Amino acid sequence: MMSHSVQPNKNKYLAMVIVFIVVILGFYTYINSNSTDAPSSGSILVLPITLTSKDIQPWWNVYAAMDNLNHQLTLGAKFPILQTEDAITMMQLADASNTINRTLNNSENNAKHNLEHQIDIKRLMAISGAAYIIEASISKVNKKYQLTYVLYQENHQQQKLIESTTLDSLVTLTAADINQLFNPNTTAKPAAYSSNFGNLQLIKGLGFIQSGDLVLAQQQLTQSIAAEPENLLARRLLARLQYQNTQYILAKATLTSAIEHATKVNNDRELAKLRLLLAQTYLEMTDIEPALTLLSIAKTNAAKANEWLYLGYISQLSGVINQRLGRNEEARLQFKQAIKYHRMMGYLIGQSQSLNLLVELEIVEHNYPQAYRDITRSFTLISGLGLTEMEAATLTLMAKVEDKRRGS
Repeated sequence: MMSHSVQPNKNKYLAMVIVFIVVILGFYTYINSNSTDAPSSGSILVLPITLTSKDIQPWWNVYAAMDNLNHQLTLGAKFPILQTEDAITMMQLADASNTINRTLNNSENNAKHNLEHQIDIKRLMAISGAAYIIEASISKVNKKYQLTYVLYQENHQQQKLIESTTLDSLVTLTAADINQLFNPNTTAKPAAYSSNFGNLQLIKGLGFIQSGDLVLAQQQLTQSIAAEPENLLARRLLARLQYQNTQYILAKATLTSAIEHATKVNNDRELAKLRLLLAQTYLEMTDIEPALTLLSIAKTNAAKANEWLYLGYISQLSGVINQRLGRNEEARLQFKQAIKYHRMMGYLIGQSQSLNLLVELEIVEHNYPQAYRDITRSFTLISGLGLTEMEAATLTLMAKVEDKRRGS
């Protein structure tokens, strides 16, 4: 009798030991896989690249270096890249412009500045929706260029050093290294790229735009285009200023010319952005149907370039126009598409803006319970980001929804 009772107990204990070992091995495998596997998905933001050597060629600057790296990343649809000007905009939103000139070890009080740096990175991640941020600096040591980059994730960071004899090859090697990290199976090779940000007048124009001096900005961009007519970014920035100054006829002419050139060089990314701005211009000139046609073509351009951020913007404007035309069901569809695209980028601000537009539509159609669900979701997305004006506008819309609910 005794031997029969002992054997099941032995089997029981043996089974428990085996389960315990399996759990430990599983946990160990999980930890190691998280530290070595390629990233799974998420948008990527490259910061302006710090140049620490004085003898770097004059046509290189923090934006040109950043733009060159951006355009040589071939990471696929799972890793959408915030383009240079969009990254600059996100940095302004996050009030993170002080990260531009920061290097990894340039402070007497290193611990304090590292802490501040981490806070900046986290805030920039929250504002932009970027799952990964790349910070890099270029220096010259013993006649060789060195690029040190740090890849930040939410709870992890890693650092690499790349060396080369020329700046062009240095950026190409860095892009290849990042491509391999994110997409080990990729066969696409980084292509040579001449940055639009190498133009000094354009850089000055950007500076004046950021400081709010739009007159001087327009002068610099006009000079930039005169010196470099094929610079589509300069043309688009000029058209944006003309649009903001209600110079719609001038903006239309600038954009039409730029679209012709972008079509010749088959630049889908620029075509998406140019057509979106031209559609906005047509809307201000009350040419509504041509605006919708432009947006339809712009969607195709943006999809080809994996420009999810601009697909979101295009869908938002499509929804606004369709609602003006009384096509509410199509408008609702477009707003929901905009939310989807912005969610793909992790862009909370875009999601909130699109939800607010959807709320306005639901109010018009007296769908107050749905409007309340959407506005609550919208406020939850941006609450705590420190965007005072946007929070206030969303709360005002929430109060409007609550008034309608009580009155219905």
